[in-house]
Amino acid sequence: DFSTGLPTDWEIVDNAGNGVVWVFDNPGDRTINTATTGNGFAIVDSDDAGDVDIDTDLITDVYDFSGNSIVIVEFQHYFKQYSAASEASFDYSVDGGTTWTPYETYSSSTANAALFSADMSDELAGQAAVKFRWHYEGNYAYYWAVDDINIYEPEAYMFAVSAPAGVVVKQGM
Repeated sequence: DFSTGLPTDWEIVDNAGNGVVWVFDNPGDRTINTATTGNGFAIVDSDDAGDVDIDTDLITDVYDFSGNSIVIVEFQHYFKQYSAASEASFDYSVDGGTTWTPYETYSSSTANAALFSADMSDELAGQAAVKFRWHYEGNYAYYWAVDDINIYEPEAYMFAVSAPAGVVVKQGM
């Protein structure tokens, strides 16, 4: 939830080399409607930066899913887009960040906040060197805010249903 800023071992990359990158102090005083917005969120604010080319990445540490058969990825975000001057993508890497594969690309505004939720098991289950990246490119083109990231394997619950004593259950109905 970014309550302490950039998580340990994550990184921010400035591909444009101009110092405009993901931040956690909300310089443009934006609002993202997530459950934990009050304790901080990650944002790259092209509109606040002005007329400057932005190309920046927010990248996680390596995740080892070699023992997982199911991988669910969720986060809340708000991509506010102006004209065709910005684009964002959520990407993944299975080789520790050497190569990236776009999973979802945003080129028009989302709801505030939109929920991204995907079963990425086909792409990630069994992989030992997974990273995730939120990539933004824009120039004076509003912003992308991300919050409440959750990466998990759901618990496997087994249960049985039985009829209360004295109740006859008919088969074939």
